[in-house]
Amino acid sequence: MRWMEEHGDTEVGKPKQYVPPITQEEMDKLNSIGFVWSCLTEPNLGWDAYFEELVEYYKEHGHCHVPQSYKGRKNLGRWVMRQRCQYTDKQKGKLKPGSVLMSD
Repeated sequence: MRWMEEHGDTEVGKPKQYVPPITQEEMDKLNSIGFVWSCLTEPNLGWDAYFEELVEYYKEHGHCHVPQSYKGRKNLGRWVMRQRCQYTDKQKGKLKPGSVLMSD
């Protein structure tokens, strides 16, 4: 606990690496090549684009049990997992505001 009070984290013995803030010039350079600033691993393609990918997966594999590790073109496995989690949350009355389930 003392380490946390003095250093602000629990990374005992690890030196903190200084990362200087990004400059406007650096941001402009990245923007000029279409850099995506979102920390998400996939772009926001919309529900319908993922659904279309799932339909193609179903046609090829005969099921919708897409492994989370399956990347496909759009990280389909992660999207399917999120749909299942949202469905479960809705069944339990826990669906977050703004969440979209197309069955509604």
